Amino acid sequence: MATSASVGKAKEKESYGDLLTCTICLETFKVPKYLPCLHTFCETCIHTYILSSVKEDKPETFKCPICRRQVQTEKGQGKPDSWSKQLPGNHFVVSLIDRRELKRAEKLCTACKRNNRSIKAVSWCTVCEEAYCDACEVSHKSFKMSLEHKLIQIKDMRNDNSLSFSGLVACNEHPKKTIEVYCIDHSKPCCTLCATVHHRKCEQVVTIDKALYRIKESEKVIDLVKRLKESNEYLEDVLQKRKQNIKKFEKDTDTVLSKIETLRENLIKHVKKLEENLRDELKNSKKQVTIKMNDEVTELSSLKSNFTNWENIIDACIADGSELHCLVKMEEILENLPQVDKRVSKLTREIKDTSISFEPNNTISDITSLGRITLKGSTMKSLQEMRKVNFCSGKVKLLFTIDVVGGARISGIFLNGDILLSDYNGRIIKYDNKGTQIRELEIFETPSDITKVDDSTVAVATNSNQIQIINAQTLTLHKTISADVQIYGLTFVDNEYISSYFSNTCISWLDSSFKRIRTAESAASAFFVCCSGKNDYIYKKEIQLNMYLLLALHLIQLKIIHSRMVLTLKITYMLQGIIQTQSIS
Repeated sequence: MATSASVGKAKEKESYGDLLTCTICLETFKVPKYLPCLHTFCETCIHTYILSSVKEDKPETFKCPICRRQVQTEKGQGKPDSWSKQLPGNHFVVSLIDRRELKRAEKLCTACKRNNRSIKAVSWCTVCEEAYCDACEVSHKSFKMSLEHKLIQIKDMRNDNSLSFSGLVACNEHPKKTIEVYCIDHSKPCCTLCATVHHRKCEQVVTIDKALYRIKESEKVIDLVKRLKESNEYLEDVLQKRKQNIKKFEKDTDTVLSKIETLRENLIKHVKKLEENLRDELKNSKKQVTIKMNDEVTELSSLKSNFTNWENIIDACIADGSELHCLVKMEEILENLPQVDKRVSKLTREIKDTSISFEPNNTISDITSLGRITLKGSTMKSLQEMRKVNFCSGKVKLLFTIDVVGGARISGIFLNGDILLSDYNGRIIKYDNKGTQIRELEIFETPSDITKVDDSTVAVATNSNQIQIINAQTLTLHKTISADVQIYGLTFVDNEYISSYFSNTCISWLDSSFKRIRTAESAASAFFVCCSGKNDYIYKKEIQLNMYLLLALHLIQLKIIHSRMVLTLKITYMLQGIIQTQSIS
């Protein structure tokens, strides 16, 4: 049974007020036209805007009223007063408007409307995508060409959410032709003429019906929805931080002014001129920084509007659009996404959080200045840095190499941006994220493996039943715990330890006090075990060791790839062993 919340959400999605309202006239679209950035406007509204915004003698571009992206006109498109007519019509928005009017019983007869008459429609032709009154419905059924067209009574459509306004979407390049084929090579839906002219050499051109099959459930659509949501959330976070920084900056400015006032009371006669100079400097700094931050907020808001609009479009396509609409809009968004992502990355790399402070002089007799205004900036993470990376298909780049002098049987992890390595010769070594050694701890055991317990603690296996618990921040030994089993390889996942030992063929699960919970046969002698969850593990078997590959295997599972960094170690061992994987339910 649907809850009231889900019903409310469904009603909200059904109206899609933001998608159906022109941002210039703030009314429902009349002849909606859309720009390459996918922002839509009434034809008359965008026509008026173009004429008012283009000032050059021979203009070739104009800016989108919302995101300020340059819209390049093609050669031969004529003067600006004809540009709006040549923009592609937004068939998807038209279908949503039709749906809303039909649901609200507001739809007028299309044929009568052409003759300047306003008569309420009673039926809808799914082929012509037009509404008819009683008289026009009779006429429509009388013509040979429309005799077999399917007509639906509007009153029956109000409570039927399953109706699809499939319609026929016109080709952007050939408006009089409809989209009938899809070029897989170019990810482009097009008409048969486009396929003949532009895609005749393409190897994978399929019918539009084949391309539309289960398009809404496809991985491509799901990934796009996820990507748009992540981008929108990221920009929302950046926008909020920017606004907070403005408020903090203004508050800091007030604090500085208060300090200046306190100092001024003791030095008013001696430093009046210096005080005025300092005030001027502060005001100028505040003005410059505030203007810059407000400009950044404006630009961020414009970019966010892109993702909000695209997210609304794709949500509307999935909820109420046809498969064809979904495909067309998906490809249009994907075509525009890299350019907007590039703008977002460029802008966020340039953004710096700015703070202000005041440093007064203490010696009044030697004062030549009341103090110094200091502006500090810190950069934010870019969209690409925040976005999750698919390590199965991503590229790996070697940043640096660590040479562990005298090291043997090395294991390691990333922890809070640092690198911790265990050396079988009795050392735990800590490096920063540039490969520079920070600390080293010598222990009276033979460390065989290391695993992260939490952000400040690691556990070190010692090729015995003794486990060393170490403070990773200070690199000091916290305590030693005796386990129920012999341990060579060790990893920590979901509040449990999973261990292996090369002289037996078992994988053991241990609780936080290293008491055995259960054991599973591994069908081979296992040196190391690495887990992505309680049910999946990878282990290394056989006696001969290749620490280079072993380390790589171990670190991948323990999230060695951290903040786009990959660690490798220069070690002389060669590997002859076999890697096996198993799954336990």
